Amino acid sequence: MALAEAIASTTDHLGRARAVTAAALRLMRGGAVEGHLVIDARETSWLSRLEDQLASVPAGEGALIDQVQAARPGLFTPSEYGL
Repeated sequence: MALAEAIASTTDHLGRARAVTAAALRLMRGGAVEGHLVIDARETSWLSRLEDQLASVPAGEGALIDQVQAARPGLFTPSEYGL
């Protein structure tokens, strides 16, 4: 239910992706802490890495497109996606 609520919490595609990813990471971390989810110690560092990466994703679609184009020029053509 928490994932559905996260998706419904915003209307834009990027916002939904960010919200559901954050919710999934919270659920995994909480499950691991409470003992409901068994995660190998080597794998728990990935939760932090994913949280850090998510925090670095711009909130706005335009800012994300600009960031991707600056980092990886020619990776995609925005006009092909109606952007």
